[in-house]
Amino acid sequence: MGEVLILGSGGREAALEQAIGASDEVERVVTTNNLQEGLERLSRHEKPLVVVGPEAPLVAGIADELRAEGYPVFGVGKEAARYEASKSLAVRMMRSAGVLHPATAIVENWRTAERYINSPGRHPLSYVIKADGLAGGKGVVLPQSRFEALDAAYGMLRGKQFGGVSHDVINFADRHHGPEISAMVVVGDTDEFIILPVAQDHKRRDDGDEGPNTGGMGAYAPVPRSIMSEQQYGQLQESVEKTLAGMRAFGAPLERGLLYGGFMLSEEEGGKPVVIEYNVRFGDPETQVIMPLLQAAGVDVYRLLRSAAEGSLEAPTLDMSQLAVSALTVCLAAEGYPESPVKGDRIWGLGEHYPNVTVQPAGIKDGKTAGGRVLYVTGTGTTLTEAADAAYAAIDTQHGGPESGKVGFPSMQFRTDIGHQALAHA
Repeated sequence: MGEVLILGSGGREAALEQAIGASDEVERVVTTNNLQEGLERLSRHEKPLVVVGPEAPLVAGIADELRAEGYPVFGVGKEAARYEASKSLAVRMMRSAGVLHPATAIVENWRTAERYINSPGRHPLSYVIKADGLAGGKGVVLPQSRFEALDAAYGMLRGKQFGGVSHDVINFADRHHGPEISAMVVVGDTDEFIILPVAQDHKRRDDGDEGPNTGGMGAYAPVPRSIMSEQQYGQLQESVEKTLAGMRAFGAPLERGLLYGGFMLSEEEGGKPVVIEYNVRFGDPETQVIMPLLQAAGVDVYRLLRSAAEGSLEAPTLDMSQLAVSALTVCLAAEGYPESPVKGDRIWGLGEHYPNVTVQPAGIKDGKTAGGRVLYVTGTGTTLTEAADAAYAAIDTQHGGPESGKVGFPSMQFRTDIGHQALAHA
């Protein structure tokens, strides 16, 4: 029986803990932000599998350090983590590997940025501005005017935005249009990889994809053929193959961890999947929908991640592109999110059982709200409609309180249309 240490905290890590802990081969799972504390809570009769959730520890090299001590680690090394830590490095790699991505100007000083923005005939709606470093998923500006573009570029290069992560370099990427999809890829050694079921995230806070941009208000998977055709899926797979080969050729191979590809089915490229971003860890909230989906399909998540960490990827017998189950995740966020979420509300219904539903805690402390994205409710079913019905049936949508028999809290807000892109074609 194995033990597992998950580094991180939040809905993503809760989903990983639930899925990994469901394996018959797992004795104990500990989830914490503190490595030493986590190790002390385990029996240590053998070295546990370590799964790293957030990007910052990977960029700092924690996976390399633990592997040097003999731990099996699911998480990329420091060199590969640079593909998330530096968008310009990822762009250079994609250029070298021939991976389809938006044409990008890498700019290293204010004068060059100003010249780019003020170039005759260049409209601000034709590009996006990206901070180069780790910005917590919020380092992208879509300017609506030349003034907005100048203000954003100046703020980034002067270290006044996104925690100063882009004071040396910013990136101007051509703006593409089309559906966005998320592909998480489990990678072993060399050419071994498995693309998990492709998901679609919902970033805007309000129904109809309106309101402020957030870290994610929900997701569903798998993306149906009505949105991504079999041909487009094949093109996505080819892009992943080119990416991993390009990373090896670039001198920083991505191994024994996860590649997250944010793709757009680009109208400008005839619907082909174009890489919008690379991350080197599990997505949030995509993990919250993928983990219950894999469980419902009979995949042993622990065995999958352990085999990848050991460099001998054990592929499930299932066709990940054609699963016979679906999942849908709804985020319950606090009032005021994302600007100033209300904290301290008592949450009801956390310990209840809901048919075909998994509840994943995120911003919770002592049974009360303690963050913006408080918890996730994930439903599964043989169809996406069934999954959506299961998820929403568990939520106290009428704000009935503790007597409702459902999960909720007074100040919660959530989207009622998660999965609308696919459900419209169901």
